[in-house]
Amino acid sequence: MPVKRRTNKRREALCEDAERWLRGEPCGFFEFKDANELAALWAEYGDTKIAEWDDEAGMPRARKETVN
Repeated sequence: MPVKRRTNKRREALCEDAERWLRGEPCGFFEFKDANELAALWAEYGDTKIAEWDDEAGMPRARKETVN
């Protein structure tokens, strides 16, 4: 029986630099785009488990884990 492979349709709409920016990797001048455009991109595609949007800095920041 063949194995069904799922494709990640969400990421296909993004350019390579946008994907790199979302992962926090070097992405050329993509990070200097308009703050509103980057905020919208983060709201739609960002991983809120590992980072959160920082309005003051205009970029995502890694979440600080609390130690109990």
